Amino acid sequence: MNNELRKAAVMFLRNAIGRILADRDIKRKEHAQLRKACEQAIEELDTDRIDEGQGTTTNVLPSKGQYIYADRYFLPFDLACHSRLPRIVIIALDCLQKLIAYGHLVGNGIDVANPDRLLIDRIVEAICSPFYGPNTDEGVQLQILKAILAVVLAPTCEVHRGTLLLAVRTCFNIYLASRSPINQSTAKASLTQVINTVFGSALNAGDVASSPHQNDEKIVRAVVNYLVGQVSINTDSALGHSNHQGSTFNSVMAEVSLPSSFTLNPISISMTSESGENISEDLPSVHLHFRTVQEEDAFLLFRALCRLSVKPIPERSDPNSHELRSKELSLEMLLLIVQNPSSLIHSSQPFVLALRHLLCVSLSRNGVSPIVSVFEKSLAIFVQLVNKFKMHLKVQIEVFFKEIIFSILESSSSSFEHKWIVINMLEKICEDPQSMVDIYVNYDCDLTATNIFERIIDGLFKVAQGGSVSDYGSSAAVLQKQRERSMRILGLECLVECLQCMVDWFDDISSSRPLPDDAESIDVSSAEAMIPQTSAVYQFEQLKQKKETMEHGIHLFARKMNQGLKFLQERHLIGTKPEDIATFFHNEDRLDKTVVGDYLGDGDDFNKRVMYAYVDQMDFSGRDFVTALRLFLDGFRLPGEAQKIDRLMEKFASRYCECNPNLGLFASADTAYVLAYSIIMLTTDLHSPQVRNKMTKEQYISMNRGINDQSDLPQEYLSDIYDEIAGREIKMKPGLNKLPKQNATATSERQRKLLQNVELAAMAQTARALMEAASHYEAEFTSASHCEHVRPMFKIAWTPCLAAFSIGLQTSEDESVIFWCLQGFRLGIKIACIFHLILERNAFIQALARFTLLTAKNSMVEMKSKNIESIKLLLTVGEEDGNCLDESWIDVGFSLYSTTLNYHCTKMYFAVRVGPDDWHWC
Repeated sequence: MNNELRKAAVMFLRNAIGRILADRDIKRKEHAQLRKACEQAIEELDTDRIDEGQGTTTNVLPSKGQYIYADRYFLPFDLACHSRLPRIVIIALDCLQKLIAYGHLVGNGIDVANPDRLLIDRIVEAICSPFYGPNTDEGVQLQILKAILAVVLAPTCEVHRGTLLLAVRTCFNIYLASRSPINQSTAKASLTQVINTVFGSALNAGDVASSPHQNDEKIVRAVVNYLVGQVSINTDSALGHSNHQGSTFNSVMAEVSLPSSFTLNPISISMTSESGENISEDLPSVHLHFRTVQEEDAFLLFRALCRLSVKPIPERSDPNSHELRSKELSLEMLLLIVQNPSSLIHSSQPFVLALRHLLCVSLSRNGVSPIVSVFEKSLAIFVQLVNKFKMHLKVQIEVFFKEIIFSILESSSSSFEHKWIVINMLEKICEDPQSMVDIYVNYDCDLTATNIFERIIDGLFKVAQGGSVSDYGSSAAVLQKQRERSMRILGLECLVECLQCMVDWFDDISSSRPLPDDAESIDVSSAEAMIPQTSAVYQFEQLKQKKETMEHGIHLFARKMNQGLKFLQERHLIGTKPEDIATFFHNEDRLDKTVVGDYLGDGDDFNKRVMYAYVDQMDFSGRDFVTALRLFLDGFRLPGEAQKIDRLMEKFASRYCECNPNLGLFASADTAYVLAYSIIMLTTDLHSPQVRNKMTKEQYISMNRGINDQSDLPQEYLSDIYDEIAGREIKMKPGLNKLPKQNATATSERQRKLLQNVELAAMAQTARALMEAASHYEAEFTSASHCEHVRPMFKIAWTPCLAAFSIGLQTSEDESVIFWCLQGFRLGIKIACIFHLILERNAFIQALARFTLLTAKNSMVEMKSKNIESIKLLLTVGEEDGNCLDESWIDVGFSLYSTTLNYHCTKMYFAVRVGPDDWHWC
């Protein structure tokens, strides 16, 4: 039986090579080497045949029950793949795919043509080589994809690093260049399967690597075999044995390989891969630590996709352009990666760095794309980052919400598509209670962070009111009305989802820590008594209160500087010394920078002392003059009065000379003062749209003559300053610039589209700069674990939620709007009852009672279906939450009484007017 299996395997190889040799085009002169290799291979195969007379030809490869070592017969297939003859290439690729799939072609030996790599690297290179662009034969493209999938998925083959990237790149290019829809779909499916396999292997190898016991004997044997193989190759070379491709069949290749177990010990991979590529060039200068070569493969693949996703797209690009389709596919594959089990990324230092430095920067660019498909995929990835990796990305998530999500949600010129995608994204985040509570704890309760949870609620409230959508797709009133309705329903649904996640969070956490048997609800006073004053919940509530006080002081400072500072000082949030106020100006980014500039430039003695302390807290050592001036002007906007600018520039010049005493360029601080003032004038002149006749370089140099104690500064120095300011104006740091003002008269589709693109460009510039800066910071992230967090969250959300649901019930007859409003009322009452929030509970129940019309003074008001549904809901509240209603029972009881009274009155009416035998249905 073994002989038969071996004979069948040999005959399969012989038949495949014979088919190549039988092609008519192989007789051409340029294919002489291929013809010779095929003839030589057939001769060697004939010597391996056990019984030539009884052999039969077959195209079906046997199972790997009888193993044959096919590596030494690879040469004719290699040459065939490079022949560019479609018929021959297809035969070769088909045979390679079957040999690899059945484990007969392994490639774990040294490539004798290039001893620095394994044969498997050459095999993959040969498989990918027939693809040379859109003109590649479609049948060849399909066979390439099959062979790539076979070599990556085969358990007997080890494809790593640059070779793996070559295979992935080939799938990617076939998807982009192929004109066949079938091949495009196959390439995308193959790419998906390869990525899943690579990351699955990395995860499994990491689990094995963490095992304390290793097979030391196997590792030693692998090392010895590897060294023996290297010695054999060197010996062959010294004896003059030819290593050219045509002689590979005269000797059997050394079967040398390093098994995967050899790399299972934690290792520090060097910064360059085997292909000489710098692995960490996009990351900070740290030593990347990979536990296994499979983890390195996954990292290289992840990095390559991130790089592809940030490549720019030409303006007005064709939807079918390679650039756009490449970006879309790379984002799809990145989404696939972050959707998979995340333990590999969580536990891998290189992957955490890649999330911050590569993926988040990519999202900051693609998350403001005017192309809807790119924007949608970017936000889908962001949802996964928030729900799965938020503990590593605290600063990055804040930047994305603040600079992109809220900017689009709150802008009246944002398109319907962009707002629709944003709200759907928020809904997906709201579906995860852990994420919503974590957002509240880590941002709304952080003294310096954006109130993300509060702004989500406020943004959804505005959407739920309706009428906030700008129509870019059509000016038709019907379409606009449909879009507004859809957007309003989605906004209401999201608000309900926010309340639902609070209920789910309370139920999940409280079920793991059950309440006392005699307590069906938590009284607010008893709840606070149960929380120790040192508990995490109490500390977060204190932080939230302190933050609200700080924000009130900051808003007051924007209107009246001195009153705002006094308010904060009275509450011990800042000190009274000039140094304390200066530090506050440096550290608090939420201050109005125009007001800060006016305060620092004021002539009052105390203000001057604050300004001196502010400048003295800055270090300009080792910085060139323009860079130091940029740093100085980062934190505030220069006031308009010349006297205020004089004071600021004079102190800056003095501080710069103090920090750089050995500069030897300025004769005195007066020189630096005059130069700083001239740079401010130059910036205004070159970058102000009101100035038509721009200052020339010669004029600028002439303006600064004699300022250095009657001498001139070097002309080259002034020329460099002019060039730098001309290329990049001096601005405040990113994030402090407001979006362009919206033109209320821009009503045409073209004008609105142009305005939207301007806004998106401004968002992109700010978000990218802030995201790149945030990648260098690590912030502690707290994972919420207390059900009591729901109470302060509901106190933030209940007012806009009640207003949205009340307006919806009052103004709309739409069944979907009414449904979500009633759902919101039910959840709001439930949360208020759980925590015995009397004010909130009474407000929800009284509002709902008004919509029953049972309390209406005018009894002739027509009762509609929404009023009947309100009555049903109020009765349901009485039935399910009756023990928590207290004085709110008055509204519920009156509703019950009115409903019962109306019911009996109706029966009496029919009894009199119709007859007792006919009103039994009432």
